[in-house]
Amino acid sequence: MTMLSQSRLSWPRLRALHWCGLSFLGYASASLSWAAEPNWEALLWLWLLVGFFAVGWILRDLYWLYISLMLYMTANVLAAITQYLEWDWVSFATQYPAGLLINSGFLACALAMIMVAALCLYHYWFLPIGALGIYLTHNRGAIIALGTAGLLYLWPRAKVTAFTVGVLAIVLAIELSSGRSDSLAQRMGIWQGSMGNLSLFGSGLGSFGDIYMALPVKINMTLMATEHAYNDFLEILLELGVGAIPFFWMCILAMETSLETERLVLVSYIVLALTYFPLFTPITGPLVAIVIGHISKGDYHG
Repeated sequence: MTMLSQSRLSWPRLRALHWCGLSFLGYASASLSWAAEPNWEALLWLWLLVGFFAVGWILRDLYWLYISLMLYMTANVLAAITQYLEWDWVSFATQYPAGLLINSGFLACALAMIMVAALCLYHYWFLPIGALGIYLTHNRGAIIALGTAGLLYLWPRAKVTAFTVGVLAIVLAIELSSGRSDSLAQRMGIWQGSMGNLSLFGSGLGSFGDIYMALPVKINMTLMATEHAYNDFLEILLELGVGAIPFFWMCILAMETSLETERLVLVSYIVLALTYFPLFTPITGPLVAIVIGHISKGDYHG
């Protein structure tokens, strides 16, 4: 009997963060039943993120993952340089260089989050590489996200340096904003239209694109089609209503971790998510899921 008891599989302990994740997953999956047109691709992406969450849960630490991403993003920056020089070795679909990721926003968001990890892990060699890549993309959100995480990292160590980094990030973002007011106006229009279509139970997972296209032009301000709200939290709230609460609470619990690297990587994600859609892009979406999954092993307070 003793041997039999010892041979039984023991289930990992489920914590508050896991229950939030399971609640969010269940509600998001069920929301397809009342969506006007069920978006199965959105459901597939959600389950892929669940898989990455499980990877983070299993891994003892994320050190080699971060190193691998630094090397991969170095290759992306090299590709972005060739695109800037108009060598046309690697095609891309945006105004600014995008490396191997097709979209310059994807590149900038990934660089910002991985630069934060490099800073925390003392891999300073990657910082100038990442900074060059972000400059080539002219992405203001990535600069602010990196500056915010950098300020929080440096504040307990060198307050003057931290303050300088924060101011420099704001100045650079403002400088890159010159001549790009249309982009901000478009996003403000998207947010305005999204907030006007919030509902108690949401419109269903992956439905944002259809909701946006149905908005009057005077609200969304452009005829541009978009699948995302350029704000992850607003998009999830519109699609899931009260079902977004477990996701928000999961982020709050994850931010209570004592793992500095993972906490600051999440800070950079949250800042990026206010004006972009990093949860739905390659590299950043899976990275967020892995980081939260790793934190869910139990190293957080509450």
